[in-house]
Amino acid sequence: MEDEELKEEEVINEEEIIDEEEISEEDVDNEDTSEEEIEEERQEEERLFTQEEVQEQVDKAVQSKLFRERKKYNKEREDTERLVDMLKIGTGKEDINDIYDEMSDFYKERGYDIPDRAVRRDEEERVLGKHDAEEIISLGTEDISEALRELSNKRRSVREEETFKVLSVQLSKDKARESLESMGVDTAILDDKKFQDFASKFSSTTPITEIYDFYNSTKGIKKDKPKSMGSVKNSKSNVGEVKDFYTKEEAEKFTLKDFDKNPKLYEAIEKSASKW
Repeated sequence: MEDEELKEEEVINEEEIIDEEEISEEDVDNEDTSEEEIEEERQEEERLFTQEEVQEQVDKAVQSKLFRERKKYNKEREDTERLVDMLKIGTGKEDINDIYDEMSDFYKERGYDIPDRAVRRDEEERVLGKHDAEEIISLGTEDISEALRELSNKRRSVREEETFKVLSVQLSKDKARESLESMGVDTAILDDKKFQDFASKFSSTTPITEIYDFYNSTKGIKKDKPKSMGSVKNSKSNVGEVKDFYTKEEAEKFTLKDFDKNPKLYEAIEKSASKW
């Protein structure tokens, strides 16, 4: 009897040892698998994306934004259509202009200030035009240029005119940024209020690089003098004498070369500008 009990204990002990060995092997396998997964994740993180992959991510982000905007627009349109349907039932009219006139007269009789329909419509169209421009801007410079080419060759509506104006300003900023970057200049200067005020005094045809150089010269920062200085407008003015005040028309006749020769002239014009 005792021998049988001893044999049973030995068998149990052997089974426990086997189980422990199997568990240990599983732990080792799990550790190896875990290390492999960590190494794969690390390699994935260190992998550089190709230009195609980057562009794909950018395109996805743009499409996602456009989808959200369209969804929002469709929701607002549905709400508007529901409101119009209700007004048609309430007034017994089908034409939206007739409904507007009736509701406008109703509220005017009760002392409410109702804006002119044409003015309100134009304001709404401008808002939509800005929205259109923002969508195009998000696609990049090439799309901005293409849209401007299309709009410039047609008779533009109020909405399209607003889009054209916003895109033109953005394209000018993009080109100015590229020009300054080619000079190794920090393009943050374009967002500086003082520089913006300074640049606004020059013709839109004056290169931003020349404006930047002259701006630095007024701050005492010496730069190599450009071979050819663009002008705000042609001038035959006598710059030897500096007056206390200049009109805007007089100031526009001076060239950058005039200011470069006589810094006091620019100071006088800058003071005069605050009174225009």
